[in-house]
Amino acid sequence: ETQKQTLQARDESIKKLLEMLQNKGVGGGATKFPASLSEFEGLGGVGGSTTMSRELQFKLLESENVIKHYECLITNRDEELNLTKKELKSTNETLKMLQKELEKAYERNQANDHGPGSGYNIYTNSTLTAILETKEARISTLEKEVDLLEKELARIREFCHLNSALGGASFPGVSSALGGHFDLDRSNSPPVHDFSGNLMMSSFGGGGAGFNYEQFR
Repeated sequence: ETQKQTLQARDESIKKLLEMLQNKGVGGGATKFPASLSEFEGLGGVGGSTTMSRELQFKLLESENVIKHYECLITNRDEELNLTKKELKSTNETLKMLQKELEKAYERNQANDHGPGSGYNIYTNSTLTAILETKEARISTLEKEVDLLEKELARIREFCHLNSALGGASFPGVSSALGGHFDLDRSNSPPVHDFSGNLMMSSFGGGGAGFNYEQFR
């Protein structure tokens, strides 16, 4: 009775995994694997041919390899998510410091509106404003990356949970088919800045000259 309940639970897990794969467009011309207990018994069951037994053993090994692959992928994505969150936090802190510098620059500009240093102050204000805009864009990109990484981890964990519940059943092409859903597109991400206050000014047509906000303190 206990074995029957276990097989029924596995049957349900197989159905859920098949539904998930069908939603992702996986399965087309792949080899069909028994999707239920009754279908498995119809193909020979536990006492079936040696060929079926070997095929099931191969599927078991393949499934274990897939699970290990996604466990490693989860670990890597967790680390990447943590690094992205740290970068987001650091960028936010840098943005706050730059905002304070901009406020001070505006105050100095108001005090010396028509003085000999007014042109210098205008340059300072425009430079700080450009840096702030770039930092804000970077923060927006990092927030999107964090969201994508969290969703990706949820999908991988769901797949690993279902695959583990199958007790070794696997499907040809699943790993490669699902792998394409777990790559982040960073082609539109702004250049990465360091957080010591330096920013490569190439984004503003500065020919790569470094900018240090400390000089305006």
